[in-house]
Amino acid sequence: MEEYKTIEPSGISGYLSGLSDEQVNEVLALYHQNKVKISDIIQQYNLEEIYIGDFKNHLPSSVCKDYVCPDCLVYSWEKPKGRGELSIPFCPKCQTYMYSEYDAETIHTERALKEAQIKKLNLQPVIYRGDTLPFQLITQERFLNLDFESKVFIGAIAANCKSANTGSVPSWQIKKMKFYPLPALQNEIMNRLNFINNGVDQVNIEIDKGLVKALQEPVNQLESTMQERLDLWKKIAFAEVSEIFENQMHECGFYGYQDENTDQVLYPLLEDYSVAQIYNVIWRSVKKAATEYAKTENRAYAASTVLKYCLKHIAYKEENEEVIDNYNRHPYCRQSKISQYYFDSVLKIGDSGFEKAPSQDYL
Repeated sequence: MEEYKTIEPSGISGYLSGLSDEQVNEVLALYHQNKVKISDIIQQYNLEEIYIGDFKNHLPSSVCKDYVCPDCLVYSWEKPKGRGELSIPFCPKCQTYMYSEYDAETIHTERALKEAQIKKLNLQPVIYRGDTLPFQLITQERFLNLDFESKVFIGAIAANCKSANTGSVPSWQIKKMKFYPLPALQNEIMNRLNFINNGVDQVNIEIDKGLVKALQEPVNQLESTMQERLDLWKKIAFAEVSEIFENQMHECGFYGYQDENTDQVLYPLLEDYSVAQIYNVIWRSVKKAATEYAKTENRAYAASTVLKYCLKHIAYKEENEEVIDNYNRHPYCRQSKISQYYFDSVLKIGDSGFEKAPSQDYL
C-alpha cells in the first residue's frame, strides 16, 4: 500500500479526449522521441488542427514519484515542456513547484567567468598623450586574448574604417556606421572593449598596422572553434531577424506591440530556417495582421496576432511539405558591417549567411 496518494492534476485539456489511454501514450512517445513532425502526429490520430507551438500545452502530465508535496502528501506531476523535456515537478493539488530552477553554483560561476573576461578585455586603460584625444591601442598580443566576437568586431573595423596609412579611427565614426543590426549590440561591445570612455565617444582606436593587414584578409577563421563560429552566426542572424520584425511592425503602425514572447517564438525558427525565409514569414504575417486591424480597428489585438500567423504559416508549409522562399534584404535593413565581414571574409560563405539556416555544415 502506497504511503502517499496519486491524484490527477485538475484542468487537463480535453484535446485528446477522443483517444484511448493507449493512444495517448503513443502520442506522448512520438512527441518526446522527436522523430516525427507534430503535424504528422495530428494527422495520424485525426486530431483537430491547432498551432504547432500550442500542441505541448494539450498533452497530459505524468506522475513523478521522486517528489512528494510536503503539505498535501501527494506525488508530484510533470508537464511536457518541449520535445524530450519535462517541467519542474509540481503538486497536482496546490500547484506548488517542488523546487526552484535557481542554481546558485552555476550562476555564480558564470558571473565570475564573465567578470574575469570583462576585466581581461578592459584591462587596457584609455591612454592620454598631452592635449590629444585619448586612444585605445590594439596590439597583436591584446588581440589574441580577445573573445571570438571581439576579434570579428576588430576585424570589421580594420576592413571598413582603416587603411595602412591611417594612424587611428575615432570611435564616433564607428558609432555612426552600422556595424550591428541592433544598436544595443554595437554599444554593448564598444563599452566592453572600452572604446567609449565614461560614455564619451571621443576615443581613437589604434590597430597595429601588421594586424590591420592580417585582418583584411583573415586566415584560419581567426583560430576559432566550430561552436564559437556557429554561436556568432546565430547571434548575428537573430539580430537581423529582430531588426526585420521591428521594421515590419513599425511599417504597419504596430509600435510598442511586440509580444514579450517574441524572442521565444522567433529564435527557435533559426534551427530550420534562414533569415531570408523568416523574413518571408514575418512579412506575410504582419500583412495579415494589418488586414485584421482593418476589420476590427483594434490595433493591439491585430499586433498580437502576428506571431500566431508566423507559426501558422510555417505549420502549413511543413504539413504540405512546401519550401519557404527566401526574401531579399529590406532596403531599410541593410546588411551590417560585422555581418559582411563575418560571412564574406571570415567564414567565406557570402550570402549563405542570410539565405541558409545556421548550421555546422557550412563551417
